[in-house]
Amino acid sequence: SATREEVPYATAVIVERFEAREKLTRITAAIYCDRASQKRILIGKGGQMLKKIGTAARRQIEKMLGTQVFLQLFVKVEPGWRNSRQFVEELDWRRQLENLVGARPRS
Repeated sequence: SATREEVPYATAVIVERFEAREKLTRITAAIYCDRASQKRILIGKGGQMLKKIGTAARRQIEKMLGTQVFLQLFVKVEPGWRNSRQFVEELDWRRQLENLVGARPRS
């Protein structure tokens, strides 16, 4: 897709919040990049690229989960993230799941 071709390849996504309800799933995610120039590309003029990325991602997630999804995206600059072992380990979906489950308030 055109969006894939325009997004800098050196990006990573970390899900910061995942709240599943019967009819609506709320997700907050951060897209990480190396440089401010990549952040500008990801956000795009007037936020259009980020909107395009979010819409495409939301549609795919809704198909997978079978619920409506409210997706909130942020773009963050993390210089040298690819060379940080700790950061790269945080990208593992199992680690992200552990962090999300551990962050939930206990009832």
